[in-house]
Amino acid sequence: MDKNPLDGTRYTEKVLRQAATGDYHGFPEIADTIPTMRNATIESGGDGIPRMHVRLPGEYDGKSGFFHWIIEQDGNINHRLFTPSG
Repeated sequence: MDKNPLDGTRYTEKVLRQAATGDYHGFPEIADTIPTMRNATIESGGDGIPRMHVRLPGEYDGKSGFFHWIIEQDGNINHRLFTPSG
């Protein structure tokens, strides 16, 4: 359960572009080193394809919330966003 589900993954070009904008997509990469399998679930999207969702509670830019990654079946991270609570 201590394995990091993000190990061995890659960002898609979309995620890299979004991270460069400086908004909640661009949280520091150090956060990518923290999750464990305890933070991961498998969820099917609207297209019926199961994907790994990693949600890590934390704080960014003075706000509490969740860091969220979605990993495609091929190992690409196609979603990376911090979502403030409330």
